[in-house]
Amino acid sequence: MNKHKLESGNVMIVSRHVSKKENALGDNKKGMGMISQIKRETFNSNVYVKFLPATLTQEELHKTFSQAGTIISINLKQMKSGDYVTGQFAYILYDKVEEA
Repeated sequence: MNKHKLESGNVMIVSRHVSKKENALGDNKKGMGMISQIKRETFNSNVYVKFLPATLTQEELHKTFSQAGTIISINLKQMKSGDYVTGQFAYILYDKVEEA
């Protein structure tokens, strides 16, 4: 699910979440301890969704994305310009990597 058109006509973009540390490491996985490997595997089931309308609720996100699998958590963040909410983005953590 890379692009999904909402009822409002807006399009949301979905991609796998890449942590800052993972981005800095690139493909160098040498020297990773067991905890780091487990955290890395967990983040592989995390997706990043951007260009969400300011009016979209967490419940609407859950309804749409739970069709792909079991959701552990949704972290919905607002983008603001001054006092106004201009849009949103979200991190959605699935139970399994295959579902993400």
